[in-house]
Amino acid sequence: MGIWYHLLVAVNEGQIAEAVRRDSPWWRDPGWAAADRDLREVEASGIGYDPAPLADLQAGGLYLLHGPRRVGKTVSVKRAIQTLLAGGINPLRVVCITVDGWQANRLATLYWYVVRVLTSSVGDATRYWFVDEVTACRGAWWSTVKNLRDNTD
Repeated sequence: MGIWYHLLVAVNEGQIAEAVRRDSPWWRDPGWAAADRDLREVEASGIGYDPAPLADLQAGGLYLLHGPRRVGKTVSVKRAIQTLLAGGINPLRVVCITVDGWQANRLATLYWYVVRVLTSSVGDATRYWFVDEVTACRGAWWSTVKNLRDNTD
């Protein structure tokens, strides 16, 4: 019998900014994909399989990509981001962050801080959010996500 510890991460606006900037490298480097470890590994593997579960992203849509570890979810997300950027989407409209261990109620803080501060220069333009490990948030993350989806553009 083991003891399980749950890491509960309290985040403030500075930590949000640091995490979003770290997880959204296209904000600072247009050539981010060439340096991305996951994309380089899949390219070097020689495996041509690309199911593209996010191929038809629609602005305003809500998509939940769920599956076991190491099956290609992260690569699928990064390829979807590449497609958005190649299609001319302003890089600041594409937001990626890992929220493993966060308190679910901090997701709303994340949203408002990113929109009002970090990406305010794009105004009311639709943003594409890629939130990794949301199911590892503590609390009712699904309720926060639903509320944000229902009450924001």
